[in-house]
Amino acid sequence: MKTDAHNEGALPGAATAMATASGPDTSMPASTGHVLVVDDERELCAIAKTWLESLGYGVSVAYCAADAVARLDTEHFDFLFTDVVMPGGMDGLDLARQAKRQCPHLRVLLTTGYADVLRNTGDLPGSVLGKPYRKQNLATMLAAACVRPGDGGQCGFHGGTPT
Repeated sequence: MKTDAHNEGALPGAATAMATASGPDTSMPASTGHVLVVDDERELCAIAKTWLESLGYGVSVAYCAADAVARLDTEHFDFLFTDVVMPGGMDGLDLARQAKRQCPHLRVLLTTGYADVLRNTGDLPGSVLGKPYRKQNLATMLAAACVRPGDGGQCGFHGGTPT
């Protein structure tokens, strides 16, 4: 596991159980849309999935970039939330660039423990959320990703075009 701060100081299993038991979280920005969460660490995927579902998002999970690319061909997603550092031939940056080619409407949120370094690299395919992060940070960053010039600040897509 990369860090315990992802689950706000609780053990990963406890964080998942607490988030699941609490139901929808009305204290944070809620939204709709389908998020593809990609991380090679299953516990972190489970925590992100639980948090996002409590905020009202539909969530699917992939544990490697290749699986995520395959899912983008067959399923509709509004957001891609991906770790940057992953094993295999494709990292999170490569995944995000490929995903944007496949689905130009897709909003991308990258996460990494090297956020400051990544932000200084130039042309990024999405926003960056530094690790460790909290549920509130994740909610705020996804809500901010919904606000893009020209689309009325709304998330939610049907058939590959913004609604």
